[in-house]
Amino acid sequence: MLKKALNQGLIVLGIVFILAMIINSITPIEMFSVSAQISYATFFIVYVGLMYMKNIKKSKS
Repeated sequence: MLKKALNQGLIVLGIVFILAMIINSITPIEMFSVSAQISYATFFIVYVGLMYMKNIKKSKS
């Protein structure tokens, strides 16, 4: 279940990075600054945790 959550998290993080690259090329917003990287890592950890808990609840019922 953790592997499934990690895979889902990596897919979503990849989509977020692709969108960030597109936005970064169009606008002068700093999408890859240090604070943005911390936000991406935090988002990944929270997303994987939530998906893991969702998968556990789904498997119990």
